[in-house]
Amino acid sequence: MSRKVIQITNLGKQYRLGQVGTTTLGDDLKRWWYKIKGKEDPFLKIGDENDRTKKGNSEYVWALKDISFDVNQGDVLGIVGKNYITNSW
Repeated sequence: MSRKVIQITNLGKQYRLGQVGTTTLGDDLKRWWYKIKGKEDPFLKIGDENDRTKKGNSEYVWALKDISFDVNQGDVLGIVGKNYITNSW
């Protein structure tokens, strides 16, 4: 019988759309300039669309919502995503 070593309950990650501060200052300025000119966001990923004819109900989007799982001793867990290194100095 395996014993539970990690328990995650109702995990969530929410992002606010269209906020400055998502990348570098240069990228933010370029994104802002394209928006002023009425052009597509130059940093959209493949498959994304910038449809200005539709408006969502919120300025927030859930990347993860209500995710729950257990990890038992001996299980393998992988987390995929960007890794950010921050300096605290």
